[in-house]
Amino acid sequence: MRRITGIAAMLLATGVFAQSDEPAIFVPHYYSLGANVVSFTVDVDTGVITQADSEPAGVWMSALTLSPDGSTIVTGNAAGSSDGSSSIDYAWVLHVNSDATLTVLRDNAIPNSPLDLQFITDTRVAILNTDFSNSRVIIYDVDPVSGTLTQTGSVGTGGFSASLAYSEQHDLLFAEDSNSDWIYAYRIDAGGSITQVDQISTAPQFALGLEVDPFGEHLYGNGGISGDVVMGFEIHDAVPFLTDIPGQPFASAGDSPFRITFVEDGSLALLGHGRDATIHSYFVDGATGALTATGWSFDVGLQGSVGGMGSIGDLFFVLDDSTAIDGISGVYVFRASSDGTLTQIGDVVPTGTPRPEGPIAVWNPGGDNACAPDITGDGNVDTNDYFAFLALYQAQDPRADFTGEGDINTNDFFAFLAAYQIGC
Repeated sequence: MRRITGIAAMLLATGVFAQSDEPAIFVPHYYSLGANVVSFTVDVDTGVITQADSEPAGVWMSALTLSPDGSTIVTGNAAGSSDGSSSIDYAWVLHVNSDATLTVLRDNAIPNSPLDLQFITDTRVAILNTDFSNSRVIIYDVDPVSGTLTQTGSVGTGGFSASLAYSEQHDLLFAEDSNSDWIYAYRIDAGGSITQVDQISTAPQFALGLEVDPFGEHLYGNGGISGDVVMGFEIHDAVPFLTDIPGQPFASAGDSPFRITFVEDGSLALLGHGRDATIHSYFVDGATGALTATGWSFDVGLQGSVGGMGSIGDLFFVLDDSTAIDGISGVYVFRASSDGTLTQIGDVVPTGTPRPEGPIAVWNPGGDNACAPDITGDGNVDTNDYFAFLALYQAQDPRADFTGEGDINTNDFFAFLAAYQIGC
């Protein structure tokens, strides 16, 4: 297991290590003998994914989240008493290297049952401590060098909550309560305190697998066994922070919907179902957020075998988390077309570890989550980035090839300066 020490820690602190240079996906594993995080690089032109690393991080990993700058992963390991304690579980923190390999920083003891996590900023994360009667959303500051988590705030949801979603555009965090059929909206202040600011009823269904669209303007929840529908809400900057999308809830084309994801341009959604293990595609109305089934579907296999999903560009990634009956598990890769159909690319790619399960984290350095002049990856464009770029430029580091021409010369220097002056 690789850990950062000495000079390596100093380099990380100055931004010489940062996020993956290539598009990448990160897959959690819910397994008693080794809860690895497996990383794959993605060739967006061919859709081929290539395993870059597999790093052990405790046992029974149920979720992970990737920081907005792509540099840090935090996992939630809902191990119950399998980790030696019935009252605490662990959150592991890993650093993402430029080649998409991973470096384990440390584990952190946290309250038990962390069923979902969501980065708020590059150095702040929300972790959902799920409980049958009063789940809690706990906010932590993340030290990206040491991997230490420091609690800054906490709030109870009042019931059973299992998923989080965050809108960066409106600076709102959302959690659901499937006991009382509510979705709650929260604000997190500069010091990390969290306060509930609104709620909306989803009755008669509860909402599973909360997800915000790529533009942060609409929130979706899935009915699961409470109803074959998808709920949709428009997000606002003031009370009411959530209002119904006209026509919601939207009928699901499959049985027991529980997870939804979107292509990067937001025009198409993919919905995963539990009971019939199918995935279906939906057109997304760009103005209202309304969903319309395209008629395309794919059968993953055994009931309950659809795992995490994610997308980069027009590529969708879907986990098959069980080898039962068909002997297949791993990552399916599909390319989406404008007519809503998806084309499978190659065979299922094994992850090398049993039970690839939970949300997939994706990173696209050429997509909307990239800020090119933020060389240090700290979320700001300042003199630290200027000097970090100068160091890369003088060392003829490939990351200083700002024009993408394959050579490092004055064109790259002036291209960086132009981007630096504009900022992000």
